[in-house]
Amino acid sequence: GRPVPRLPEDAHVIYGVTQGNTVRSVTRSFPATTMANAAVPARKKGRAALQRWLLVGGVATAIVALAVVLLLPDVKDVRPRNADRTLKKAMQLRKDGDIDGGIDVLTSFVNSNPNFSEGHFFLADFLRAVGKFADALHHNKEAIRIRPNLPEAYINMGICQENLLDRVGARASYEKALELRPGFYEGFDSLAILSQDEGKVDEARGWYGKALAVRDSDAVRIKMALLLPPVYASAEDLRRQWAGVRDRLQQLLRRPALGVPDAQQAVGMAPFYLAYTGFNNKEHMQLLYKVMSRADPRLTFVSPHITSLPSLDALPLAAGNRIKVGIVSRHFRMHSIGKLVRGLVKHMPRDNIELTAIMPPQAQDEVTGFIVQAADKWIRVPNALDAARKAIADLRLHVLIFPDIGMESFTYYLAYARLAPVQVVSHGHPCTTGLPTVDYFVSFKAYEPPANQQYYTEKLALLDGLSSRYYLPEIPEEGVDRSAVGLSSYDHVYLVPQSLFKFHPAYDPTLLAVLRADPRAKLAIIQERHPGWAAALLGRL
Repeated sequence: GRPVPRLPEDAHVIYGVTQGNTVRSVTRSFPATTMANAAVPARKKGRAALQRWLLVGGVATAIVALAVVLLLPDVKDVRPRNADRTLKKAMQLRKDGDIDGGIDVLTSFVNSNPNFSEGHFFLADFLRAVGKFADALHHNKEAIRIRPNLPEAYINMGICQENLLDRVGARASYEKALELRPGFYEGFDSLAILSQDEGKVDEARGWYGKALAVRDSDAVRIKMALLLPPVYASAEDLRRQWAGVRDRLQQLLRRPALGVPDAQQAVGMAPFYLAYTGFNNKEHMQLLYKVMSRADPRLTFVSPHITSLPSLDALPLAAGNRIKVGIVSRHFRMHSIGKLVRGLVKHMPRDNIELTAIMPPQAQDEVTGFIVQAADKWIRVPNALDAARKAIADLRLHVLIFPDIGMESFTYYLAYARLAPVQVVSHGHPCTTGLPTVDYFVSFKAYEPPANQQYYTEKLALLDGLSSRYYLPEIPEEGVDRSAVGLSSYDHVYLVPQSLFKFHPAYDPTLLAVLRADPRAKLAIIQERHPGWAAALLGRL
């Protein structure tokens, strides 16, 4: 019941952590008190400030605040009078789904107040959420320039560096965060995610273990359960790793209780690599649904417009007696999903359908613009699941299409909710969802043998032709100079332009047989963002 102490700027971060009160919707861990306190630089207040901390916060607060002030260098971190009001306004815009508006507010604020670290920090986080990683990196560096001892800024900088393919820089940023704050949960968690992306599963497990030692977290246990390498050492390794996921999920279900406050923010991981094992993942996906729905019951939200319906026929139609259909993905951009979906959005019959494109925050490009123009309507939903679920529920849809459940965490966890009477998935990600809220898996007859229903929790809906309309790519006028990539005119080039995690060990004998049969053969594969993937694949071959 005591009032929140108005700590000095230097003490904000430590105070927020000691109170166990953090805001993960902004970043992996940024203190909630930052938004509530209007602090004054402590060094200018001296004894009066210490007396105030003692009065409103007690001895422990005063000791923490004083220690931080003495340890941190004297930096010119100028807090404007309107800081709290401006930051709250930007956060509200983001919560309401207008993240671009929040970016505009913060950009104007930072331009007027270039020496305020929190302004740069929050702007960087907003920019990162919409995929503007280079701009976000710049503002993270500015926040660190002003306040060099802020571990959270190093975490966010590392995330940007990962997305800009600077893995060495990302690792250094995470390690710096741990140097500044030994035992920092977010530092261990970030290093675990980076190690997993690099294919170093055992190393990732070690970092998750350190995070778990710092904070008893079911979110960490779930992430450890889902650990899979992108490239396997052998067919035996693949089967062992795949079975390990099932066993670890079963172990989680045997725990007396599971609790995750926000699955999207705390776990933030979809079962992406399971789809490429080549095994029947139905049991795995159903187990994961049971784990997550127990850990975060809010995931199983049901839209009020569905619970109040006596029948599907009672749901009002759109203008012209059209069925209201929504399609949601984070990949409505120059991405394989965006390329697959844009033709569907453009050419879906409109005589009896009103189509709404639904977009979480994401990078935007010409494909985004194409889809926005081709849809009847479009909305951007917030990155927070609660707000996104409400925004979609308010559309009162008849049908909701998920093109790619499992590609990333936001739409995976969004699909746990019942947001339309009929919910559909297609093979943007080639795996059953395991979710009772997804009714149909749209595929095509040539792709699915008669017995394939056994692999799906959804009812298979089979089309005569393809379930997408793909536009031909533009071919560059100039070809590739073989010598520039180490090839000669003598070589027979066997190009496999697929992501390396799609190279199944069962394919190895066929690939090797082709190469051995041709003395002039050269295998060409793509260079992934992690060099270790290619090394692992070539080592296996």
